[in-house]
Amino acid sequence: MKKKEAIDFSLHLDSLNSSEEPKTPVYVEDDDFVDRNEEFINIDDDLVDVEDESDGNEVENDSDNVEGEDEDDNVEDANLAYALRNGFAIKIQASHRNKDNEIYGRLYVCKLYGKSVIAESSQNKRRREVLPKSECKVRMYVNYQKKKRHWEVTILELVHNHGLVSPSKMNLVQRERHVNTATRSLIKTLYGSGVRNCQVMNVIGNIHVGNDKVGFNIQHVRNVLRDERKKRFEISDAQAGLDLLHRLNEESGSKYFIRTEVDEENRLKCLVWIDLRCIMAYQNFGDVMAFDTTYRTNSQKFPEKLAHYYSTFPEFKTDFNNCIYKSLTECVFEARWASFVEKYHLQDHKWLKGLYELKHKWIPAYTRNKFSAFQNSTSRSEGMNSFFDKYVSSATGLKEFIENAQKALARQFMREKEEDYVTINLKRPMKLHTTLEYHASCIYTKKMFRRFQDELVESSKYFVKKDRRASEEGERMRDVYTYYSCYRPMSEPTRRNVYFVAFEKASSLGMCTCRILEHSGLPCRHLLAVFTKKRVSEIPPYYINRR
Repeated sequence: MKKKEAIDFSLHLDSLNSSEEPKTPVYVEDDDFVDRNEEFINIDDDLVDVEDESDGNEVENDSDNVEGEDEDDNVEDANLAYALRNGFAIKIQASHRNKDNEIYGRLYVCKLYGKSVIAESSQNKRRREVLPKSECKVRMYVNYQKKKRHWEVTILELVHNHGLVSPSKMNLVQRERHVNTATRSLIKTLYGSGVRNCQVMNVIGNIHVGNDKVGFNIQHVRNVLRDERKKRFEISDAQAGLDLLHRLNEESGSKYFIRTEVDEENRLKCLVWIDLRCIMAYQNFGDVMAFDTTYRTNSQKFPEKLAHYYSTFPEFKTDFNNCIYKSLTECVFEARWASFVEKYHLQDHKWLKGLYELKHKWIPAYTRNKFSAFQNSTSRSEGMNSFFDKYVSSATGLKEFIENAQKALARQFMREKEEDYVTINLKRPMKLHTTLEYHASCIYTKKMFRRFQDELVESSKYFVKKDRRASEEGERMRDVYTYYSCYRPMSEPTRRNVYFVAFEKASSLGMCTCRILEHSGLPCRHLLAVFTKKRVSEIPPYYINRR
């Protein structure tokens, strides 16, 4: 083998592509391009690893280099920049590592290096389209000089056997799937913070002043995250998740609640954990809990099960919604349900009959008297699903799920702290400037006060009239309540919704047929309309929940 003469890598590559001979000699070998007894075997884009028999060094495919050194990244960036300026793409054909697993040599080749391999076609297997190889000889081998602390070019061939791409279209050329260490770290940080893959690409594109200048696409982002998951799955994901929980429990002074259930093969089947902050939240607000057993599924079956009726009868949806959601009392619902079933001949509809048997669990007329803190059906759960979807996906492992769930909860508690600060320190803007509104601004949190304001403004649109018949009946029964009817006078009498309010003047206690107070803990507009009529200036303590 001839001795190769090396050139300093700092020599600009563009000068080597000129017609003039470079001042520093460069030795180029055609067949044996590495002065070692090593064999490179090209199969499509991948290189089969072959171990060096002489000194134990390893030759390996590094097209998806995971870590890499900072100096190595600088070499990579310089090579990519040169290739982009001159209309071709490069790839890392192979790397040399020493016994300490440090890269000391690397071979870069043109993307069209090698021979094309024609694979057998398969009807069931999808194959991606690839660039045809032209056996292009363009290549460069760089070697890291440890004493000099820089890279040197030891092999260089710059003559292509194919046409080049114009600079304006270089962003469309398939490029080496290499994401440098700093960008990998940024991708993992953004993903761990709940940023989605497409948004990660937007952030990186902004850093590079354009996605076309990034050098990779969203699939490469997915590959980085896939590689990260593979690292985590080297040990049992379930065990790693449990180890993390027990470590967090120890750090909290054993204040976590952790329960597990395993199957007959001792595999993790169920896991429940509650951290200290959630335990405290349960102690304060445990009067309402939501269990969502349909996470990442769609709990909306009506259009599917009743598709024929939805498509055949235009008024079916309106009648159905009026029956379910606009029936204030159980009696009204029962009457409307019977009429609805008879109108559309649904007496023998098995699925609908099953739902009717469970009416006390989901029909608003039956659930309004149960306190649920403004939760309707699965709306709150769906909102929390959307919140957690920023941090987890169907591909998330247990350990990663626990880590991201804790981040999500930490963010939620921080938002609550911010809300507490706003509630205590900032002044609320008034809409009606009444004593009742001012008193509400002093006792309600910011969000609850806004809801109260909405109800108070709406209450001004209602007409309040004493229901003499009901009041006289109550007097005979020695009832302490006076009864009022509330309605909006602008609506047609035949389509008017009338709400009945029972009010006790001495204590300012009241109840309304809409039962929003019992359901949400906030006085409804009808009750507030009576308060205004009876000149109630403060909200009675009965209506103020600790939450």
